[in-house]
Amino acid sequence: MDLIEINSGDLPGDMRRIALAPLLEQHRKRWMLRTCAGDVLLKRITALEAEQVTLDAMADPDFVGMVERAHVLSAKAAGPGLEGDELREYLEVGARLAPFAKRIALKCIVSPEVRSDEEYDVLLNALSTDERRALEDLLRQLSRTDLDGEVTTSALALSEKYGIPLAPDLTVENMTAQQSAALSQRVSAENDRLAAMLRRK
Repeated sequence: MDLIEINSGDLPGDMRRIALAPLLEQHRKRWMLRTCAGDVLLKRITALEAEQVTLDAMADPDFVGMVERAHVLSAKAAGPGLEGDELREYLEVGARLAPFAKRIALKCIVSPEVRSDEEYDVLLNALSTDERRALEDLLRQLSRTDLDGEVTTSALALSEKYGIPLAPDLTVENMTAQQSAALSQRVSAENDRLAAMLRRK
């Protein structure tokens, strides 16, 4: 089993401050996982794809509450740990959110074409144990919509002020979810700055 990255760079790891340059390449990059069942070509989920899957999931009236509860329980599990009723609830919420997580992950598979949960299961079952684990780990990373820290750069402000494109081929359609999150950070920071100015007046 080999993992080949097409267009150089690394998957971002845990960090508090995030460089803008690697983010600006995300929409161009592809990863190829060579397996016993053939090559699996992967990409990062786009902001529009993540939004569509989330909107579909919100047809379930319990979805938002489950996601919020999952965040609370995940934070506690990473700290003091869970036991008893909370552990059971954590497992139940995880099981109910699993179809949503799978639909998000499917958006990251370019080839072979995988259009349904059933086709995804067929792909997983064709892989060895190590290949399956590697694919699932990659999909968890590539389907992330959040960032591990703050993008600190003047480039975003300069781009906004002078209309300089951040990347010549970056569009709303192909923008990854993490690229969108970086731009959202900039908008949020600017809104906070304006609110602080208004409070001082």
